[in-house]
Amino acid sequence: MSECPAAPHRHTVLVTDDDMAIREVVRDVLEAEGASVLVATDGREALTLFEQHHSAICLALLDLMLPGIPWLDVLHGMRRANDRVPVVVMSASPLHLADAGFDGTTLTLQKPFGLDELLEMVSHYCPSIGYAQP
Repeated sequence: MSECPAAPHRHTVLVTDDDMAIREVVRDVLEAEGASVLVATDGREALTLFEQHHSAICLALLDLMLPGIPWLDVLHGMRRANDRVPVVVMSASPLHLADAGFDGTTLTLQKPFGLDELLEMVSHYCPSIGYAQP
């Protein structure tokens, strides 16, 4: 896949999932909509990328089941670096983050999710990505 030239209106989405197929599909779909995408395979890599690029990230997608650092530690590390970036926790199990004291910048996306559902969520938090509903 060829790289799109950087444009000032582009936003960056961080995608963290240990499942290569999910990472690739989400990355390809978001890039097709004009997003810059950073991908991480585990919590440590996600934290490093988030700390380096948090000012450019409009949304972070974080898998619940990651090798290495537990997802909650990754989430807290992201919050310490920049607590204004919305984080979407992806899980095959229903999560009730509000019950755990998380605010409106921590959301959930239940797997399996449709690409339209993903794009609607991303375009809500990253409006310049350019998703137009069918």
